[in-house]
This record gives sequence, C-alpha cells and structure tokens, in this order.
Amino acid sequence: MIERFTEAEEVQILAWAEEIRANNRPENDRRVTLTQSSLEIDILGTKGEYAIYRGLGGARNKNLVWHRSQNDGGVDIICNGWKLQIKSTPCYSGRFYLKQGEKFVSDLGVLVVEAKGEPNAVDVVRWIGRRRFMETARWVNLNEDYPDVFAVSQSQMQDNIWNLYHMILSTPVAEIGQNTTEEAFISEL
Repeated sequence: MIERFTEAEEVQILAWAEEIRANNRPENDRRVTLTQSSLEIDILGTKGEYAIYRGLGGARNKNLVWHRSQNDGGVDIICNGWKLQIKSTPCYSGRFYLKQGEKFVSDLGVLVVEAKGEPNAVDVVRWIGRRRFMETARWVNLNEDYPDVFAVSQSQMQDNIWNLYHMILSTPVAEIGQNTTEEAFISEL
C-alpha cells in the first residue's frame, strides 16, 4: 500500500530523523547499504514508522503510541495493546530481519520499502507475527555490514495490509489468545 507524504510531512520527517541521528553516538552509526548515509537510513525508517502511525489513525487515535527513537527496545508503535516493529528498506525485494543481538519483542513486524519512482512515498508491503517469524526465519548474510541477520523473505509474510490495520484497530491484543497465529486470526476476519 503506497503511502504518500505532503511537503509539510516530509519536512517534519526530516526533523525527526535528524533528531534521531543527533541522539546517536558515533559508535552506534550503522550503514545497511553502500549507497545510503546513516541520515538517509534514519529518514527512510522514520517514513516507514510514520506511514504506519498515520495508517492507524495518527494523533486522532488515543490508543496509539509511536516511539520515535532508535533505542525503542524493538517496539516502534503500540496500538490497542499490539506492539509493532517496523523495518524499512530501500530494496523492493528486501527482507524483514533482526540483527545479531536484536530480539523480536513486538507482536507484529511490518516491512516498508521505498516506493519506486516516488521520492515522497513508501510502500507498506508485508507483515508477520512474532510466532511465525520465529518459526520461519533463518540466519542469512545480508551484506558485508550485516553478515549475520535473522530474516524472513517477503514470501513468508502476509501481504494484506488492510487486514493488518483492521486486526489492530478492531481487536485489542488482550482479546486474542496467546497462541493464536496471524493466519488463524485472519481467517476469522
């Protein structure tokens, strides 16, 4: 699902990303691609998180919290008790992954990619539940900067973003059984 940003939103996203970058120590600097600076990576990550935040109702939704920080402990957004971890990538075929030492503490992971040919947009492409991620993820060599990441490919993830939003907005996590998979829950929608 393509999410386009207004010029005012782009300015705000840049300010948030610069704040994240300013609050990071140089030893925490990260480069995931050879063609993007850390600030560009933070901008893309902020766009991804903002797209999900906006899709879930933004400031109008009183059950929505967005942690705009690189040090969020693996939870970027909380809505109706659902914890979401958003991963953004410039690569349209990119994977949802965790770096070594990172834990999947959220209930759901969402993958966002740069929209092709649209500099002021991202594409919210896939999502996955923690249980399914833990069952299907494998250690892979992403690139020379991240040789060992725990990842799933997009084909292992759910692709209906409307179902994701509906599930989060209509059913507080407390009403879902502890062992319910996203596939079982979706079949009830």
